[in-house]
Amino acid sequence: DVFTGPQAAPVKLRPEQWQELRRIVSMISPNLEQMQAVVVLLSIRGLGKSKTVLSQVPSDMKRPERAVMHRMSVEKQVVPSVVWLSETQRNYMNDALLVHET
Repeated sequence: DVFTGPQAAPVKLRPEQWQELRRIVSMISPNLEQMQAVVVLLSIRGLGKSKTVLSQVPSDMKRPERAVMHRMSVEKQVVPSVVWLSETQRNYMNDALLVHET
């Protein structure tokens, strides 16, 4: 309830959804490097939905996922969390963004 309390009812994870998510994560058994990449990705992926951000990226990067990828690779100072990640972690994030895009 601590985490889901502020969420609106239509988007709040139901207990069975939470259990399914836990089962999937347990099955995948991510390592620390993957978990760090996920946390950073979740914290910055909303940047791609910002009209201001989209207006500042090249025309071929106007999709939300591409805008985030552009910021991560070309304008790292805008997303300082990415600077501390390894190349492998950035690749995990790019791969996840590309999957989400399709």
